[in-house]
Amino acid sequence: MKQVSIFVDDEKVNQFIELVNNITYIKKFIVVDTNSCLNENIDNIKQGFKELNLIKKGKLKSKSVKDFLNEISS
Repeated sequence: MKQVSIFVDDEKVNQFIELVNNITYIKKFIVVDTNSCLNENIDNIKQGFKELNLIKKGKLKSKSVKDFLNEISS
């Protein structure tokens, strides 16, 4: 199975969804609002910098690389 990404204008997305829902060979269809994903990523990066500054000031304890990798892999 292959994955295809298609970017559709906001005003046409409902029409496109209706079209795709009628195609029988499409196994899975996911709609993602890329604007909200981008905003979420930016917020996560900002939070990371805030935590880094707290660690530098000694107000937050840092984690070892091993603990960090264990946390993100679970």
